[in-house]
This record gives sequence, C-alpha cells and structure tokens, in this order.
Amino acid sequence: IVKVENECQILAPDGKEFAPAVEGQAYPYGTTIKTGRKSSVVISFTDGNECRLLARTELIVSQDTKDQKLKTLKLAAGKINVSLQPDFHKHNSLNVETPTAVCGAIECVFEVEVGRILGGMVQSLFTSVKGRISVEGEGFSVPVMTDGAQLQVTGNRDGTEVNVVVKSGSLQVRVTDANGQPKTIEIPEGTKIHVSRKILEG
Repeated sequence: IVKVENECQILAPDGKEFAPAVEGQAYPYGTTIKTGRKSSVVISFTDGNECRLLARTELIVSQDTKDQKLKTLKLAAGKINVSLQPDFHKHNSLNVETPTAVCGAIECVFEVEVGRILGGMVQSLFTSVKGRISVEGEGFSVPVMTDGAQLQVTGNRDGTEVNVVVKSGSLQVRVTDANGQPKTIEIPEGTKIHVSRKILEG
C-alpha cells in the first residue's frame, strides 16, 4: 500500500474482520481491499506498476499457485485504474477478473468498473486508456483493445445471458455461433452483441 486517502479497510486471507490499511505496509496475496465513500488507495506491485482503487471499491489481489508471475485482481464492485510499465508483460501477467468478464493486461494504462443494475445483472466497463488490453467472457473474446477503446459487458449471475456493447472504437470480436463454431466479426462503435447459453441437465 503506497497511498491511502480517507477510509480504506484491509482483510487478511485468514482474517476474520477488516482493519484500517497502513501506508507503506506490504500485505499477502489473497488480501481483500475495500475503500469507503470519497476514498481511494494505491497499491504497488513493483516500481512503476500500480493499481488505484477509487471510492466504494472492493478488490482481492491474488497470485496463481502454479505460476507466480500471474497476478489476478478480482474486482467485485467499484472502479480501478491500472498503470503498467511497457515491459511489465515481458516478465509478468496481470488479469482483472469481474463477475462478467476477464481483462488481460498487455502493456497499458486501463480502467475497469463494476456495478450492479436492475434485474440482478452485473455490468462491467473496460477502458483502454493507453496501450493494449484484451477482454474475454462467456461466448466471446476481444483479443486487442487499444487507446480509447471501451467495452461494456452486462450479464446475469450464471453467465447464460450476456450483452456486449462497444461503447467506443471499433473492435474485432471472436464469438461462438449456434453450431459451436468460432467466428470473428468487426463490431463498430455503438453495436451490441447478445450471447445466450443453455445449461444442459445431466
């Protein structure tokens, strides 16, 4: 934790209750970080590679048990801004996992926001501020999003109904058709894709 503004709470992986975050202190992977109203916190992975949590954000920072170079930010709610050095991806991997999709960092500055809307749906907004990211969800993937591109992914809890909207830019999106075959389509700004899956019984 390199900077705390106002209220920021920390829950250790084996902890039972939240405690105030301490600037300059390192926390183990699996820690939950939660910011309050009008609050923010900055976490640093290595020099020049940071993640800023804005107000009312809840995040778990984890490390893959098989590949220690892979870090995952599990964003349950709120908004984060991630800033990575251009060479970060050469030696490390970073994913941001939301309830509706997973964002892969390539070399970039990017933002991810998660909120809940009517009908029990969860909405994730992915923005490539500078550089390149990827986004993958149930039945679709966007291999590359560059400067200024923005993608909104809204889905239900079990991932059977997903709406993908290109909010800014024009993107190449890979989808799976009704026959189970992959296809790549060009999606211009303002276009929406609806992905529906059936869960087979037995």
